[in-house]
Amino acid sequence: MPALLDETGDQAIGLLDRLDQELAAQIDRLTTQRDLIARLREQKAAPDIPPELARFLTTFAAGGLSPAMARIDRDQTVLLAHLVGADGMPYLVGYYERISDPGLLPAITTVIAQFESLGPHTGDDELDRFVDKFVATFAPIVRELNETESDIDLTGVAGLFTEHTTDVLNSTQQHALDLIGARLNDIN
Repeated sequence: MPALLDETGDQAIGLLDRLDQELAAQIDRLTTQRDLIARLREQKAAPDIPPELARFLTTFAAGGLSPAMARIDRDQTVLLAHLVGADGMPYLVGYYERISDPGLLPAITTVIAQFESLGPHTGDDELDRFVDKFVATFAPIVRELNETESDIDLTGVAGLFTEHTTDVLNSTQQHALDLIGARLNDIN
């Protein structure tokens, strides 16, 4: 800085221009960060939730998800967002927009509540009825998303979700997911 102050002419102006550009870029970055913080505060979201998805988690929590299911949904959302990256975020946002549609949200939260109640006491008939209801609820969304062009390929990360669900779901819920996955794959 002292050398800059001693400079005169075009060289000093060039240095001042570069300094001004650097400061403007820093201000833009800080303004963007502050806007992000404001959106997270407004949506009452945790800092690790991608801001594009925070509103959906708030919608589901307000829709009646239990705290345990809301936590599982949050963890899976963070994992999915990380896996799809910035390029896949619009696709993921589209999915969340679809399942949080006010006309569909009550059916989604009902199915999730039923999923949460699955356990060792659940009989085969009850499990089959649940899988049918789940697939009937989500099949139109899966079909719609399959028609959406996307370069996202999550087939290689299925193991991460399996590992996560093994830690947080009971064996009946895991079995239900296997049955649901097979049925939804038939839709593809």
